[in-house]
Amino acid sequence: MTWRSGQAYSQDLRERVLAAVDGGLRVREGAPLFRVSISYIYKALARRAATGATTASARGGARRKAVLAGHEAALLAHLRARP
Repeated sequence: MTWRSGQAYSQDLRERVLAAVDGGLRVREGAPLFRVSISYIYKALARRAATGATTASARGGARRKAVLAGHEAALLAHLRARP
């Protein structure tokens, strides 16, 4: 399996990396073994310590509501009154 930029690592890989580090494997030894970066392992450990989550974070931003979404009826009434 090759990793492509912009893709999250698989959940299986995440669990194996964290389990290996928890089992005593040093981060600098585990990174080349699992073909991940050292910083990825430290970030995964920090995220698990802070939130307890080991899954990938959500990608992309939440869609914003339209600015005038709550004013549609008033705008339509205004446009009908003043075409």
